[in-house]
Parts: sequence; structure tokens; C-alpha cells
Amino acid sequence: MLNPPLMPLEIKILNQLAQGYTQLKIAKDLNMTYNQCIGITKNLRKKFKAENTTVCVVRAYNQGFIK
Repeated sequence: MLNPPLMPLEIKILNQLAQGYTQLKIAKDLNMTYNQCIGITKNLRKKFKAENTTVCVVRAYNQGFIK
């Protein structure tokens, strides 16, 4: 599977999801609305062709986006 192109904000969100943060906490930490965070997370799932956020994070880790 080829690495999808990601923006720096998407990588930050992936890293925080991998640490177990909720989307509400991520939104507050990154100074965005909860709905923005939800939307970005949905787009990440599409980019990684993942059926849920956990699979998305695992695929991002396997492809080197998460350290």
C-alpha cells in the first residue's frame, strides 16, 4: 500500500490518536473545533482505507507516520 499524502496537522492528530487521546482533547490541544477534528479523522480513515479509527492508526504506524 502506498503512503497517502498527509498534511502536518493530520500527522499530529494521528500521533495523538495513537496515544489514546479523545477527539475532544485533540481538538482542544490543537485549537480547533470538535467538528473539525471529527472531519479530519474521517478523512484520515478514507486515506488509509480503514473501517475505523483504530485500523487507521495501525496502518499509519505501519507506514511510518507514527513514531
